[in-house]
Amino acid sequence: MYNMIKIDEKEVELEQRKLYLEYFLTEVKIYETKKEPNVFGVKIINKVVKDNEETYEVDTVLKISYSKEFVLKIINKLISNSITPVCLAEIIDDMITNDVMKEISV
Repeated sequence: MYNMIKIDEKEVELEQRKLYLEYFLTEVKIYETKKEPNVFGVKIINKVVKDNEETYEVDTVLKISYSKEFVLKIINKLISNSITPVCLAEIIDDMITNDVMKEISV
């Protein structure tokens, strides 16, 4: 089972093009039993409009955490920084690594 919930959308105007970013929370049921939790992730769709032509960039990181709240925090940071699909995986990796390093150093 795979679900997507749209969290937010954002328009970013650059010099020669416009970006229309959509941010989604993904939910995947990885086990058949109801006892097992679902796992959450992120999907970003970027529609780029330049010279009346549309192109799309899409990326998904499906299995980030079993914590919906944790993934929603990540999505809100992505939205506030206008992150595009091109660097989604690397940004999520950096965010999680930084959180883990903070916990270790305490």
